Amino acid sequence: QCVIRVPDGVDPVMALCLSSTYVPAREALDLARKMNTPFTGANVLVIGGNGPSGLATIELLTLEGANIYTTADERHHEFLANFGAKCFPIDPLKWISQLKGKMDVVLDSVCLDSFYSSLAALNPEG
Repeated sequence: QCVIRVPDGVDPVMALCLSSTYVPAREALDLARKMNTPFTGANVLVIGGNGPSGLATIELLTLEGANIYTTADERHHEFLANFGAKCFPIDPLKWISQLKGKMDVVLDSVCLDSFYSSLAALNPEG
């Protein structure tokens, strides 16, 4: 277990919001790492990139130089593209043909189809 000290003067609600999104995102990325290497150049699909955990994951991946792909409602595509993410519709039937077998890592917090599309998007080493 880990305790994170909140500095004096920081709004406790803001601290909770940040820690409840960025800590799980970081933990998921750490679990997906191979031999503690950065995601530089890795193809990573974030399903549900417009949600809090998706946004945190995308921001952390941007810092590591990953090739980011994400699914989200179309109204969020422009915002997500500002992070360098390549955006696709949330419906797996609309993106799976383009991404099938191409991803090194898939992070799926939406689970629209029992993770079928997530598994199909992974490459053999993913």
